[in-house]
Amino acid sequence: MALSDTQKELVSIAFALVALGGCVAFAAETVTVVQKDRRFSSDSVTIAAGDTIHFTNDDPFIHQLYTESDAFSFATPELATGVPTDVTFPVAGTYQVLCKIHPRMNLTVNVE
Repeated sequence: MALSDTQKELVSIAFALVALGGCVAFAAETVTVVQKDRRFSSDSVTIAAGDTIHFTNDDPFIHQLYTESDAFSFATPELATGVPTDVTFPVAGTYQVLCKIHPRMNLTVNVE
């Protein structure tokens, strides 16, 4: 049985994927969360492992973000008005992002 040109191309792609260990890379995404009125713009976000949250400070005062867990932790420096920061979440889990300056600020990040 002879293969069509399309079938031959699909077989070549399949062999290339096997040679690469079957891995296909997908681009990570970035989600924006705004800090305004001593709150986050969302109560929770769901992202994939490896995705980034782009935090922007639209308040007239500083914020300092952090999360603490066994799987993943981070802490930002003090972030002045207009100063953005990006945080990449590499590990699946549920994380609480808080502000050290404004304890009522709470963002739940679900990383799948």
